Amino acid sequence: MDCTYLLLAADDEAGLRAAQAAGFRVVDVRVELDKPLAGRFAVPASVRPMTAADIEAVEHLCRVRFDDTRFATDPGFPRDRVRELYVAWLARARATPERMVLVADGGAGFVICRAEDGVGMIELIASRDSGRGTGTALVAAADAHFAAAGFERARVVTQARNVVALRLYTACGYRPCASGYWLHRWREGALSR
Repeated sequence: MDCTYLLLAADDEAGLRAAQAAGFRVVDVRVELDKPLAGRFAVPASVRPMTAADIEAVEHLCRVRFDDTRFATDPGFPRDRVRELYVAWLARARATPERMVLVADGGAGFVICRAEDGVGMIELIASRDSGRGTGTALVAAADAHFAAAGFERARVVTQARNVVALRLYTACGYRPCASGYWLHRWREGALSR
């Protein structure tokens, strides 16, 4: 393995010191947000399940909208490989019956929904333009999907530096519930290739 990942709770100071002494470096601050799903949720008319006709537009979003993730900011990962990581993530989601990919009209955005331990999870979300309501519509559609599936809670994970995402989720009723540090350690010599 060239790179090892480690996730530590934000309050694990001893673990963080030990990990850094062992060669790990902090690459991201993970923020988990949670929302109760009481009541009824309507799917916005502008959002629907993804079809084969949407693939090109959604793959394009995968290649251009994730430049601030922990993989994109770690210099050990080539930029083109990071972009293809999200295309592969989308393909896996489309091929997995337990996941639902919803898209905004015209390929303006997408959201991947899944279940984890009885909770609805927003796994990945992107929109072409911020400030036009697409993100809000996608989150509302995900919430409606989760509520229809009988989930009582929904969660999403983002990074602390993604202020736009944090504002979106809190405006949609999500509240921070946990945080932690993502650390990466590269095998000696792996970064010089």
